[in-house]
Amino acid sequence: RGGAGLRGQVERGPLRLRGGRANLAAYMLLKMSGKESPTTEEVTNVLESVGAEIVPEQIEMAVERLKGKDIDEQIIKGMSMLEDDRKMADLVDGVASGGGGGGRRNNPFS
Repeated sequence: RGGAGLRGQVERGPLRLRGGRANLAAYMLLKMSGKESPTTEEVTNVLESVGAEIVPEQIEMAVERLKGKDIDEQIIKGMSMLEDDRKMADLVDGVASGGGGGGRRNNPFS
């Protein structure tokens, strides 16, 4: 069950994205295919085409939050947030193991 980095997110069969990730992925696919401003209906159609769970309120919220935003900037912002989360996890891991911080990598706050 699951692969490296996707533990708990992969079930038998198609990949299941949890939370708003599927909505975001569908929106981004539409933007990258040339849609200037993807609609709720278009995002829903993409999700339905891959058998994803449809939660209209979440789709509407994702479309509204992303409307008019540069998708490249959003990707960079998301990657930065993931890097910050990784650094914090490493710091907590180092403190929890009695290392006083730093974990597997250097302490990002030093």
